Amino acid sequence: MTLTRERLKEIVRYCPETGNFTWIMDRGGAWAGKNAGCRKNTKSGYVSIRIDTLLYRAHRVAWLYVHGEWPELHIDHINGVRDDNRIANLRLATQQQNLYNKGAAKNSKTGVKGVCWDSSTNRYQVKIAVNGRAKHIGRYDTVEEGAAAYAEASRKYHGEFSRTA
Repeated sequence: MTLTRERLKEIVRYCPETGNFTWIMDRGGAWAGKNAGCRKNTKSGYVSIRIDTLLYRAHRVAWLYVHGEWPELHIDHINGVRDDNRIANLRLATQQQNLYNKGAAKNSKTGVKGVCWDSSTNRYQVKIAVNGRAKHIGRYDTVEEGAAAYAEASRKYHGEFSRTA
């Protein structure tokens, strides 16, 4: 059985200003008024909610609660914070748009998205993903120049999904 908005509203309340869910009635180990959902997989950072034996991602449940239908696309957290499920922070996105909104890789030596050191030229190289392909932007003397070039390209190619940090 697919979870419906009607069934969801029988079980939980959603606060669009905080992005939090609370149980309406006692359910097993959950009491009415208690927060619903947890960061089951702390590595991913997403909040999950178990409803009628099935586990759902809270951001997708929030979308169902507010809009009345399951999202057909991905749900992007605008600010990049995976447990911030305020409806104002959620938007529909393709997989590619969702990836555009990712921050710099955790193992980035420069700490700047799209900028890496090119030891063959002793300069910072800038690349950006556009439609699933890497596009070379240029090479720069400083990481700051590279960051500025990436930011400009990101605004141009990624639009509202642009993220530079």
